[in-house]
Amino acid sequence: MKPHGRWVPIHKQPSVSRRIFLKEAGLIGAGVTVASLTGCDFSTGPKGPPRGELVVLNSTSPHVQVFDGQTSQLRRQGDIANFMRWSYNDDNNYFDGTNLWLGAMTAVHGAPDFEGNEIVLLDLDKLTITGRVPLGKEGTTANPTTGVTNAMLNLGKPTRDGRILVGKMFMGEVAVISTSTRAVVTTRQLLDGPDWVCDTDFALASDGKPRQFVATNNTGKVLSIDPRTLAVTATYQAAAGIRPYMLTAAPDGNRIWVQNTFAPSFTGERFGVTVFDAVTLGVVKQINTGLVPLSVSFSPDGSLAYVAHGNGPYITVVDTASLTEVRRVEAGGSAGNIAVHPDGRSIFIRVSGTENYVVRVDTATWQVGPRFAVTSAR
Repeated sequence: MKPHGRWVPIHKQPSVSRRIFLKEAGLIGAGVTVASLTGCDFSTGPKGPPRGELVVLNSTSPHVQVFDGQTSQLRRQGDIANFMRWSYNDDNNYFDGTNLWLGAMTAVHGAPDFEGNEIVLLDLDKLTITGRVPLGKEGTTANPTTGVTNAMLNLGKPTRDGRILVGKMFMGEVAVISTSTRAVVTTRQLLDGPDWVCDTDFALASDGKPRQFVATNNTGKVLSIDPRTLAVTATYQAAAGIRPYMLTAAPDGNRIWVQNTFAPSFTGERFGVTVFDAVTLGVVKQINTGLVPLSVSFSPDGSLAYVAHGNGPYITVVDTASLTEVRRVEAGGSAGNIAVHPDGRSIFIRVSGTENYVVRVDTATWQVGPRFAVTSAR
């Protein structure tokens, strides 16, 4: 594996927990909060040096907190000028060596087609914004399950030629940003009708062909698209009532791990995670990980997958070779976010609920360490 730079933040929308993500920066979040750990990088694009820091994004002051990845001590914190709110950010977010690229949006909205979506470049040393990439309008379609009208921006890993695809949830669009010019190259309407562009990620499988994957959620599809032309090359349709929501490409790019939600009336077996072959988009296995799986992160060598849950006090550890569960780690509350240290010896779990805190887990013993508090979410 190539070393990551930092952890990058993770957060959850109101009523929906999110995950912590592992990146050049490590990130964990809760509420409109995010957190991440700088250290391991599975992306194929340009990378920064390893940092081994845990970054937490908060909806309230301080907007950013940076913790030491070894001691869990707070190193620095600060507020963001002209702050709106964090969108969805996870372990696939790009860190360019100085800046962490993050989705930000207007405050909780009620008017249709609101403006204010943007990608912000956060200098993790100075905790200042060094660049903003406007992404235009977003819609306000309510989530039929939660009733929440908050939209999301979803970033995937960068392509080898330095482009980042961003899903604009309710607009059904994908915007392409150049990491060199820090500008939108193109935007394409990917979906028509009452559907959403949820999470997206880039993968380069063993056949050498680049692919971008998108979960649509509302109509239960997973799409494989050409990251250069944005043409849909393969489509998977889930059974009625199963709604693919978030997804992550495995470190080697050969499999796509998709976290599912379910329609309120769904009565079938709730396989929380579906693992796909990245080349064929065929189902490799369905895994019943637990309630409301929201994020998947991987050990640096790719041998273990860590699944966090928005409605459960534990994370599920899955062997990626056999695709079998090997352990559940109890953390308390809603254990919806994970960040993996670059050395693989520890993971960090963000817990939200009546209390908001992070715990460190030793992956040799699976012992859960002491809690350390982070700013609570709104």
